Amino acid sequence: YKSIPLFDYQEIDSLSNKKFPIIANATVVISDESGREYIIPYKQEKNLYTLAPSQCKIESGKTYRLTVNAPDLETVSATTTTPTFTTTISEINVDTFRFIFQEELVIQGFIEDQQNAKNYYRLNTYTYASYSPWYNDESEENEYFTDANLDGSKISFRIKDDFNSWDSIAVVAINCDYNYYI
Repeated sequence: YKSIPLFDYQEIDSLSNKKFPIIANATVVISDESGREYIIPYKQEKNLYTLAPSQCKIESGKTYRLTVNAPDLETVSATTTTPTFTTTISEINVDTFRFIFQEELVIQGFIEDQQNAKNYYRLNTYTYASYSPWYNDESEENEYFTDANLDGSKISFRIKDDFNSWDSIAVVAINCDYNYYI
């Protein structure tokens, strides 16, 4: 079995549940570099394992391991180190191209890179569309890049996203671990 990916706001429907059944009886543990372990309980009403942030404080620059063990399945684990700085968007420019009923946004800007470290970034644009008081649509575009050959400089980015005149757009820059980047 493989896990059902929850990142990138993918919807879980009955078809994906048939391919990848929910495993409600696993032991899911997150541990920090000092050896503290936090068991992540399964929440039946949400069909996922979740732990309140107040129960396990994630700190920048620390390494964490997630281990999952389920009966009759192979134990899997992953390790990540949280970044030590916050990504800053130093400049942003938006241009639009109009089509018949829709526009395309071209969002360009710069991220300030931390010097003397290998850095990996995820840039998100979130589109919030409110067609009427009864309907709200959210979509997301992702762009992943690194500071290879650009250490300590301003790193340029360019993202395209569909847009309607009634939409709102948010741009978010996240620095992430290499394992998340790949």
